[in-house]
Amino acid sequence: MAIELHHLNTHGMMEQAGKVLDGVVRLKARIAELEEERRWRKFSEEKPKEKQWILVHYPNHSNFTTGVEVRRWDEGCKYDVEVQEIYDKWMPLPSAPKEEK
Repeated sequence: MAIELHHLNTHGMMEQAGKVLDGVVRLKARIAELEEERRWRKFSEEKPKEKQWILVHYPNHSNFTTGVEVRRWDEGCKYDVEVQEIYDKWMPLPSAPKEEK
């Protein structure tokens, strides 16, 4: 948004500054929203929705290396988390890409 300042009076400059600040506030809110969606969650603090596809993290155990997998939150995954303690964190998968027309 190019603004030629020499054509604006004080009121016009204040109005433009207000619009810019509103845009910054909206962008910061959207960034916070996206960061919340994409953060790792501890299974001990928060569980996924039933049958939700998630990305799971498994820490470095004696026979495994650290890594991630895509899993569905179902009885098998719950068992691996709660009994086997294979995974420690999870995050929701992003939504599928939209088809272009």
